[in-house]
Amino acid sequence: MSSPKLSIIVQVYNVELYIRKCLDSILNQTFREYELILVDDGSTDQSGAICDEYALKDNRIVVIHKENEGLSMARNCGIKASSGKYITFIDSDDEYGTKSTIEENIKFMLADDTVDILQYPTLWFGEGRESLLSQKKQIYICDGESFRGVFRNIITTTAWDKIYKRNLLDKVQFPVGRIFEDTFFIMDILKYAHNVIITNCGYYKYKIRSGSIMKSSFSIKKYVDYFDVIFKMLNKAREFKEGEDFYMRTTIQLINRYMLARKQHGKDVFCVYEKQINAYIPRIVSIMKCGFQYRLMDVIKLLVIKSIGLNSYCKLYEVIKW
Repeated sequence: MSSPKLSIIVQVYNVELYIRKCLDSILNQTFREYELILVDDGSTDQSGAICDEYALKDNRIVVIHKENEGLSMARNCGIKASSGKYITFIDSDDEYGTKSTIEENIKFMLADDTVDILQYPTLWFGEGRESLLSQKKQIYICDGESFRGVFRNIITTTAWDKIYKRNLLDKVQFPVGRIFEDTFFIMDILKYAHNVIITNCGYYKYKIRSGSIMKSSFSIKKYVDYFDVIFKMLNKAREFKEGEDFYMRTTIQLINRYMLARKQHGKDVFCVYEKQINAYIPRIVSIMKCGFQYRLMDVIKLLVIKSIGLNSYCKLYEVIKW
């Protein structure tokens, strides 16, 4: 087999109920010049055997069996084994929404070698609901302005709705041992992306599952990774005028999440983050003065925290509410 144009990487872990639909949606794509790398991350069900079964039917499929080390390590392993000029990811319980999704999108990258990342629509489905995230028209973001796209809610912080030029993946890997690994990854890789296209062609079907890690409750580890990735985004948002509304709303969410973390796990576990959160408050107050409209209770909360500090506000709130 000659060098493929595209490498499709799938991390597989205990998804015997879903993996066939995922693989069938890939193999049914009208675009054919790809390799499919299945990284069996130590599955204890029949997922690994199903991967081997499919590999016997199609020589474009490569199966890697490894011990369980998590999503990031599995994706990094797939990247290392890949040989395509472009790389994309699909979760093993998800599907492509149309047979031409890859073909409709990769043609833009094949026609223009300056495009570093392409993003296409996503249909979120499951648990009785559906929601299509799509732009009305194609958007081209150039000259390293991609972070503005994040803060304007145009570029998502998910890894699987995109196609990447391979050389970007030589510079950035998925963070091992992190939850919210996609957000860490996107915030890192956009530093190297000069040109990004957001299309309205085809779509990715993301399955909402109650058993997935992103739907699970917040452990101490999940809180720590949440705080770290939000700090990463807020620090970047400070560089852009377009990031001010994001900065304001995200800081409010951060404070609410911090207060909940204290309630669930104790104030001493997360006290290291108080100073960082307090440092965001003066800028938030200055943004409010510029005319942004927010809920009165959020404005009052921020003004009180600016006056007495986050720790004192949390103690006061705990006396009143809890």
